[in-house]
Amino acid sequence: MKFLFLKKSSTRFYSNACLALALTASLLLHDVTARARLIEPPMRSSYWREGVPEAAVNSHDELLNCGGYEYQWTRGKGKCGACGDRFDGFLENEYPGKYSMVPPQRVYTSGGEMNVTVYTNANMLGYFVFRLCTSRDGPHLLDLNECFTRMNPLIIKETKTDRYYPGSKKGFHDLHVILPKTDCDQCILQWTYVTGYREHSPKPNCEACLGCGPQETYVNCADISILREGATSVTDPESVPPARPIITTTTTTTISTTRRPAASTTTPRSTTSQLTRPASTPKTTTRAPDSPASCSPMAPHVVCEPRGIHKLIAEMDTWCLRTCQSGRCRADFCSCYCKYPTYKIYIEPAAFDYIASLKHPSSAAAVPSMTPMSSKHLCYKATPLWSKTPGLNGWCSYNCPSEWCEDMCSLQVCP
Repeated sequence: MKFLFLKKSSTRFYSNACLALALTASLLLHDVTARARLIEPPMRSSYWREGVPEAAVNSHDELLNCGGYEYQWTRGKGKCGACGDRFDGFLENEYPGKYSMVPPQRVYTSGGEMNVTVYTNANMLGYFVFRLCTSRDGPHLLDLNECFTRMNPLIIKETKTDRYYPGSKKGFHDLHVILPKTDCDQCILQWTYVTGYREHSPKPNCEACLGCGPQETYVNCADISILREGATSVTDPESVPPARPIITTTTTTTISTTRRPAASTTTPRSTTSQLTRPASTPKTTTRAPDSPASCSPMAPHVVCEPRGIHKLIAEMDTWCLRTCQSGRCRADFCSCYCKYPTYKIYIEPAAFDYIASLKHPSSAAAVPSMTPMSSKHLCYKATPLWSKTPGLNGWCSYNCPSEWCEDMCSLQVCP
């Protein structure tokens, strides 16, 4: 009887090959099942969901992703239609496409805040960007992409930047976009979602990082009107249809509706399709509803757990908590975090060492140093996995602690 023996190098090769195949299969499955779309204001391919009688039906309105990752980056070299269509196909969401023929469905005030709701059905990481074209596409404006790129991205209230990071949570994302000081009868809002679940090298000969390089991209366009401050109607009243039901960001189990301009009136929504919102969804997704206390190594809601094989040792969690809070935290032994009702914020071991090194650790525990009091202080920053993502440190600093930063941010020591 003959036996086949494999060398360690061969075993390692087959193991790596299997891992590569598993990752490839996972990404392909992700591309097939992932969905995302702009809900409020409604985008062009979704006007039929609002009950607009003249709107063409697009049952695949959650798949405006430039034709998919492979199509966009292999065939198109990154190109995409201005509203999410394939770059070399018929642009049905741009003039004269069948989804671009409906007049604006929302009216806003110049310089005001625009409530925005985005829905994603999968964990795709990445970030949102919003742009505005102050002209309607048509015979006089055929290059809609050029109009969008000519304008600076809009500022998002929750992040105070032009990017919003949805984190690893799926579902509804409610935020507020600051409109510029302009007015237009027919403007076009562009929502771009650059996902971040693929790993690439940002530059040649550089280490690959999650969210770097080419990513699957979703793009939607919504038609809106912007009134100058103090105005009561648009220049051409016929260009905007009568008031229709709109989505509001409430915490009820289904998306409630109101009518404009009488914002206080509520009516049942009659649409072909309706999404269900979890009852626990907060009105603003970047802040927890109960205004949670800041995370601190000495806070009463800190929990430490053993890692790996150390989980088999009795009462190891108590040992981890006591050891870490005394300034001798071992990352290979313990993992600590601030525990909140629906999420957790991890604490880097260096944060425990910093607090323990202070002359008066008790006072440091009572008032966590979240602002610089010396050369160093505690702060929320991107975890090592996300440290190369542009702008994420500022996002963590502004939004944590909240459920949206659980997997991307942690409590660290900042210089």
